[in-house]
Amino acid sequence: MVDGENEGYLRTACDYVHLNPVRARLLLAGQPMQSWRWSSFREYVMSPRGRAKWLRTDRLLCEHGIERDDARGRRRFVKMMEARRSEEAGEFPEFEALRRGWRLGPEDFLERLLGKLEKPVKTGHSARTLEETDEAVASSIMREELMAAGIKKEVLPEMPKGDAVKVRIARRLRAETSLTLGKISGHLHMGTPNHVSHLLFRK
Repeated sequence: MVDGENEGYLRTACDYVHLNPVRARLLLAGQPMQSWRWSSFREYVMSPRGRAKWLRTDRLLCEHGIERDDARGRRRFVKMMEARRSEEAGEFPEFEALRRGWRLGPEDFLERLLGKLEKPVKTGHSARTLEETDEAVASSIMREELMAAGIKKEVLPEMPKGDAVKVRIARRLRAETSLTLGKISGHLHMGTPNHVSHLLFRK
């Protein structure tokens, strides 16, 4: 999932794809990037008349600072990408989120995605995906409940471990996420997991 509402994330995803043959050592040193036929990069550097009609180039070129899709702009695009290829020698640390994650965007992107979901994430997803999703849902629940109670998150450590507000939030976290009692306790400063379990059972 790529955030299209903020600048830079689309460019990162497209550059990742276009530089794939470079990282995989599928191009010889003297071969231009557009010689690799299994990539949209060669389409980007063609004239509009020769490229696939469905390919939209304006967003990516604009994110590279190229305002016009003309011969000069396309030459500049090739030059920029070839410069990245030679400068970084196949090492692209900014692509780590694409290689290992399932989303690319700012910190609030996950919460925006969750807001669009009609159903909760189920166990068929990877452990990392579930953990990230649960943490985002937990943050949202805590904000909502603390705001309703007129309490700031910063005062949670000072409140009694068995405070009614904490117990109410813990109950929701237990019911609406798969967070462990230990993590719930850590978020709410409620003591040991056994203490949280006792409070929830008692209620």
